[in-house]
Amino acid sequence: MACTLNTALGKADCNANYGDPKMLGISNTKISYANYEAAQAIASVQALIEEDATYFVTPNFTGFDSTNSEPVTETDGYGRDRDTRNTSGSDLFYLDSNPCDFNNYVNSINKGSYYIEVFFSNNYKLLTKKSDGTLEPLKGQVNAVPVGVPSLDNKIQQYRLKINWDNVEQMENVVLVELVDNLIDYQELMPVGWSWGWNTAYAATARDIKIWERCDRTSLMTQTPTARLIDWNVDTPAVTAGAPTLGVSTLTITKAGTPVALVAGDYIKFVLEFKTGAVVDYTTDVITFKV
Repeated sequence: MACTLNTALGKADCNANYGDPKMLGISNTKISYANYEAAQAIASVQALIEEDATYFVTPNFTGFDSTNSEPVTETDGYGRDRDTRNTSGSDLFYLDSNPCDFNNYVNSINKGSYYIEVFFSNNYKLLTKKSDGTLEPLKGQVNAVPVGVPSLDNKIQQYRLKINWDNVEQMENVVLVELVDNLIDYQELMPVGWSWGWNTAYAATARDIKIWERCDRTSLMTQTPTARLIDWNVDTPAVTAGAPTLGVSTLTITKAGTPVALVAGDYIKFVLEFKTGAVVDYTTDVITFKV
């Protein structure tokens, strides 16, 4: 039986310049766009960044290395090599970052699987097209590689995000979507990051925490934050924050039952945020409180 093309092959009128990979949009929830037009505007992800805090955009890249694997090749009984399947591969992105922000990546991303949009310098982003015509981000495992002791050279390559792509079928059906907003508009939606440190031990449901603007210990929190719970192993967890004094807020951390104070083995993971309406203006990284 002769091999036939299962699709009509065409040629574009021009070769568009999409630019270079510039930044990533990473979501911990699945995103689906009804069509190409639905994916073009910043409004499609704005609430996920500003309000839900389930989607974030990285700083710009300082470099990029493709570490894609070769197709799987087997040799048949006649000594001929045959490619039997493609592989999804992996990529390494170097971020224009700093120790404060990147440590947040290391502690929060934690080698999990996420939904990823790759943004290009000429205002495009890379998605994958499903058989029903909808578009969605690529799926992959993300690892923020710890820096350790900074090197003497190649400092612009010390903040590394490695992505191991999950699905080769997604790679075989990629679509470049032209955006109607600039990339900087996405980055400016990101809230200001807070750093934190415990000031007291946990006693009678209370513990003091000090919060300052990330990478600037002189810029202390003046707003009263609210807690957004992430994970826990207790019934009816609750975290409330008091008004700060010189950046220090008293957290009340409780659970249901007797005692209401957490005991050995209990934990609650949460972030502290300050909002204007529904928009998150400031946020900590994930705080793990464990007794």
